Amino acid sequence: MGQADIALQRNIDYFMTRLPSLLSEYLDQYVLIANAQIVEICSTYEAAVTLGYTKFGTDQAFLLQQIKRLPDRVDNHLACQAS
Repeated sequence: MGQADIALQRNIDYFMTRLPSLLSEYLDQYVLIANAQIVEICSTYEAAVTLGYTKFGTDQAFLLQQIKRLPDRVDNHLACQAS
């Protein structure tokens, strides 16, 4: 398992542990997580993804997830770089 995969799994695991508390206050909003920490909660996908790329650029992975009872999509952002 590569470093990006490990970082992604840590962020997903963190999201899943925090989901019950997030649901009560932030249902249908978007959470930005990096390094297994909540960075920000945004009301729109566009605001969250813009903040993620502004804060982390294209070389650091972050998780952007809508807060829902059962997540139907997980976006992991790490730009591909040609070797």
